[in-house]
Amino acid sequence: MQIPLRQRRLSAAFRILRIRYRGSMVNEPPNGSHPPAPVGQRFRIGPIPLDPSIWIYTTVSLMALLVVYDGWSELEGVGGIVLVVVGPTLALAVAHVFADFVGHVIHGSRPTDALLLRDLAFNFWQYLMVAGAALATLFISSVILLQPPSESIRFMLVGATVSLTAWGGIAGWRGGYRGVWLVAAALFGLLVGFLVFGFQILLKPH
Repeated sequence: MQIPLRQRRLSAAFRILRIRYRGSMVNEPPNGSHPPAPVGQRFRIGPIPLDPSIWIYTTVSLMALLVVYDGWSELEGVGGIVLVVVGPTLALAVAHVFADFVGHVIHGSRPTDALLLRDLAFNFWQYLMVAGAALATLFISSVILLQPPSESIRFMLVGATVSLTAWGGIAGWRGGYRGVWLVAAALFGLLVGFLVFGFQILLKPH
């Protein structure tokens, strides 16, 4: 029995579509795995989305500020420390968001693109969250523990070092490291904090 010409053409078209569909699946990772996430990609801790690169960069920047700033005696109590922490953090946030905006527009994005504006707002919020974490540490030290400003600053440095250690541990865990290698990843974050403490010893030995 001869197959009609129209039916033969439809069968050929379906075969082509099937071959193309299978071909698109060849380059996918096996066993349902996913390709490595790009550096700086956000992830969630519970319901809260975070960008590790912003948190780590801002934390180290604030630690360096707390170490090198030499006008603590001229500040009026805890409020002065709050201004020293919040001011530079806002400056970092504005500079980072503006730089991202300019870079995306130069590479062809529209200034009113909703996805771009949402990402910029997310990044700005991340900086504010880091400042909020630093201020929470300051509140615990100065208001709850009744520590003087100098001890509150040291307490904030210790808290920042603990957070860097935690980020190292999170990175190691999500990277699949366990045991000794997971501890080594956490200790790498601790080492970064100790390096900043080393700058304090060099700059202010007394």
